[in-house]
Amino acid sequence: VVGFALVGLLVVEGGSIIWARLKASDAADSAAIAAADAFNQNHDVRFAREAALDAVERKDPDARLVEPFKVEPDGTVRVTVLRRAPTVLVDRIGLTEDWAIIRITATGSPAQPGF
Repeated sequence: VVGFALVGLLVVEGGSIIWARLKASDAADSAAIAAADAFNQNHDVRFAREAALDAVERKDPDARLVEPFKVEPDGTVRVTVLRRAPTVLVDRIGLTEDWAIIRITATGSPAQPGF
C-alpha cells in the first residue's frame, strides 16, 4: 500500500512539473511572437514588452515575464518566462525545490508577409 502511494505521488508530482513546463513554454512562445510583431509595427521596445506581458497573462496567468527581455536589431525578440509548478512535496524540500521552478526562454521573429 505504501509503495502504491509513493508511486502515485511521484506520478502526480512529475505530471504537475511537466504540465507547468508545457504551459510556460506555450506562454513564452506566444509572448516572443507577440513582442516581435509589436516591435515590427512601431519599433518601440516598451510596446513590445507590453505585448509580451499581455500574451503571458492570456496564456498562463501563473507565469511571469522576467529578465532578460531582449530585442535584436533585426526585430527578433527573446523572452524568458518563469513559473512555479504546483506540487505537493517537491517545492517544499530544499534539495528538490528547484525542480518546481520552470524557466523557459523563447525567441520570436516578426511575421513574414503572406504567412
